[in-house]
Amino acid sequence: MLLSAADRLEIEELVYRYNHATDSGDGDARADLFTEDGVFVAAGRDDRGRDAIREGTRASGRRHWVNNLVIDGQDDEATIACYLMLFDVQGRRMQITGRYRDTVQRVGGAWKFARREFTVDQAPAG
Repeated sequence: MLLSAADRLEIEELVYRYNHATDSGDGDARADLFTEDGVFVAAGRDDRGRDAIREGTRASGRRHWVNNLVIDGQDDEATIACYLMLFDVQGRRMQITGRYRDTVQRVGGAWKFARREFTVDQAPAG
C-alpha cells in the first residue's frame, strides 16, 4: 500500500526531530530516531548502530535547515531526498549546503531512519 498522508507527516516530523536533536547535542534523542542497526554516513563518518550515533552527537552552534523533501515508499519502508543548508549561528552565515538520502522504516508503529547519508555540495569551479 502507498504511504498515507499521515505516514508522510510522521516521516517529515522524523526529519525535523533529527535536526533539533542534532543541533542541541541530544545524543539520546538523536539515536532514538534510528533503527537499532541504523547507519549515519557523512563527512568521513560511518556510525553504525544507536550507540555509535549517540556518541557521534555533539552540540556545535549550528542549525540544520532542510527543505524540498521528496518522500517515496509503500508499506513500512520509504526513501527521503532533501536539501540541507547548515548555518553557523555565531558567525551568522551559511556554512555548507548538501543533500540527504535516507531510507526509513516503520518499526513498532514509528518511523525510524535505517540509513541517513549526507553529501556536501561541491562549489562550482572558477
